[in-house]
Amino acid sequence: MLFVPIFLFFFFVNVQTVYAQSLLIKGVVRSAETKEGLSGVNIYILNASVGTTSGDEGWFYLKVPPAIKNSVLVFDHIAFDTLHVPIKKAVYQHVFSLSPKFINSSEIRVTAEREPAEILKDLPLSVTIIDANTFNAQGYLDAGDLLQTDQSIQIEEDYNGKKTAAIRGGNPEDVSVLFNGVKLNSAYDNIFDLSTLNLDDVEKIEIIKGSNTALYGADAFSGVINVVPKLYKDYALRFQQKIGTYASGEWNLQFNHNFFKRLILSATIKKGGSKRYYADSIGADAFIKTNVAYYTGSIIYNLSETNNDSSEQHIALMYFSTKQDFENRYYNEEVNTFNRLLTLRYLGDIAGVSGFNINGSLQWNNNFHDLTAEDGYLVRDFKNKVVSANLEHSFKIHTFDFLNALQLERSLLDFRNERFVFGETETGLSKALFEREKYGFVSVMKLHIPTETDFYKYTDFDLSYRYDQVINSYQNISYRQTNAPLPSLNDKTWQSSILKFAAYFSGGNKNISLNGFLNYGKNVRFPTMYQQISAPFVLQIDSPEQNLVLERSRSFEIGAFFSKNVQTDADIVDKKLRVSYFRIYYYNKYRIFYLPEIPVPFYDTVADAEISGVEAKASSQALGGLINYSFAISRYFISDPSAFPFKSDLKMVGDFRLNYAGFVLQLHWFKENEQTGFVRNLDGAFTETKLPGFMNLDFHLKKNITFGPLKLFSNISIRNLLEDKTELGGIALRDRRVYLTFGIQY
Repeated sequence: MLFVPIFLFFFFVNVQTVYAQSLLIKGVVRSAETKEGLSGVNIYILNASVGTTSGDEGWFYLKVPPAIKNSVLVFDHIAFDTLHVPIKKAVYQHVFSLSPKFINSSEIRVTAEREPAEILKDLPLSVTIIDANTFNAQGYLDAGDLLQTDQSIQIEEDYNGKKTAAIRGGNPEDVSVLFNGVKLNSAYDNIFDLSTLNLDDVEKIEIIKGSNTALYGADAFSGVINVVPKLYKDYALRFQQKIGTYASGEWNLQFNHNFFKRLILSATIKKGGSKRYYADSIGADAFIKTNVAYYTGSIIYNLSETNNDSSEQHIALMYFSTKQDFENRYYNEEVNTFNRLLTLRYLGDIAGVSGFNINGSLQWNNNFHDLTAEDGYLVRDFKNKVVSANLEHSFKIHTFDFLNALQLERSLLDFRNERFVFGETETGLSKALFEREKYGFVSVMKLHIPTETDFYKYTDFDLSYRYDQVINSYQNISYRQTNAPLPSLNDKTWQSSILKFAAYFSGGNKNISLNGFLNYGKNVRFPTMYQQISAPFVLQIDSPEQNLVLERSRSFEIGAFFSKNVQTDADIVDKKLRVSYFRIYYYNKYRIFYLPEIPVPFYDTVADAEISGVEAKASSQALGGLINYSFAISRYFISDPSAFPFKSDLKMVGDFRLNYAGFVLQLHWFKENEQTGFVRNLDGAFTETKLPGFMNLDFHLKKNITFGPLKLFSNISIRNLLEDKTELGGIALRDRRVYLTFGIQY
């Protein structure tokens, strides 16, 4: 059934050569120092009355008449040096960097609502970028702690340190976590532990909010978190040591070398650990101990002459592995996780045709859980292997942008669950071998309509189509029940076709930029292997096939972005405001619950559920970016808390940053409302449970010192300064924590 999409894919590849001379220039203007997108930049053709202004975070479109295609494109801004680029070069450059007329004294955090190159391929959505300078200045332990600072994200942390992300009131299994565009979620439960990601090798984290994305699969019901690794590093050797609360400590050694200006080799080794004692115990053995090891390596060959942001042609081989060992002496429990990922990516031309992005990956994900108690034991483990391939091709035809992609994936899951507890009802799967094959096709079309008015610059109309086919098969199935009717796991095939629509509007002048978007679409999510083995017959549900229906949704979002540059005699002040409203309707929403005294999760479905919400963020900077401050608020309306358990419906975030003389000072304040969850009783009814809301403050201070080729840096971070505590089973999840980091690089 894929022959029609494949035909269309190669048809678009061939017609590109006919229209290769399009004179529509599309790109982004950035600061050469901070990499921040610049709105309000005057862009015009030298000695001609053709021009435009960069819109939201630097993006612009400009239609060049053929008669002046040999002229020069000029980029002019009051705070930056003027840039001149020949039009013939500008058509292919895409990224234009301006040098500031003043130099910032140190790094600053860039958190912006803009669409970077990868995300620009998809429909317009609410997007947040957290730049690598934030990781260096704040000293967070892992990606989970960092993502908690975003207004739309709630981090769910287990007592064993596992951290998962929920976006806009949804559930963690509704979020796709990617590493350089490759999905990391386990085939078992579609969840990834963010605490295992090392931030030192990350260039930025892209957060897509909402489900109207076509490129990232049907599992992205709430959004996408894409971790982008650093390809080009500004050091040859770097060492870092961190110590802190809970006897925590970790060291990190990084190597990077550029051979012949095109071949780049890099490697990282990071090891660390911590120990936390139970608050209500005086025993010397009542503690939780965690050890983490992280290894990465990459080989990059640059096919272009430069290795900067505008370089889009390279071959990259990347590998990373994480190993986490968790030991709970109080409960005699052990958890071991091991993740490995190998990716090969090619960006460039094929047979003279440009715009190809081809990558393949091999992922291993092993998890082992052992718990021994006086009344029983539990041994659960799964081994997950995923092979995937992705072929993308993008091109232009006059004012149209096209993207077509083929996505293939094959997953193997070897599952084992041995458990005995005295007096417990025997439920669940004992062991099985699962296999899942996915075939996906994506097509995105964007129509750019430039205008001739001074303020209203252009309109985009975007349309995306996605087709998915999922095939499940099962082998070696064994259940723990002996005197109960057993469900049947039969081979299953699902298919879905999804169409989404969006529009984007941009306007502005020299000092003001106003942009807006709206999108609408439907989405389908396929049940995970975890959901398919959840034994619903325990609740006298007539058919175990109930859990195999597809979960569906339709969503709508509208957003607006406003920025203003104000020039005074002594300063340039940049003010920004972002507001968005969204609504998601769910059909056959999967709902997880637990029965008393049965430590096995079950699933049923909620026929109809809804989440809607309003998000707003105001930010400003002064003194040429030395001072940055912002305030954000998110308010959600959740129709059925049992389908979205323990989610805050109100979150407020405030940030203040000061950069001066090599110092970076940041204060981060946040507040989350109370959370409601439900536990199902044996009679089928739900009992409501509430967790109190909390408020806290983080403090970060960093100092950089440069001695010739050497750069020394140190950082102190105090998290939860107000010490608004939250405990889970005697282990503090939210309490005051202090971390000190120091390092050197060459």
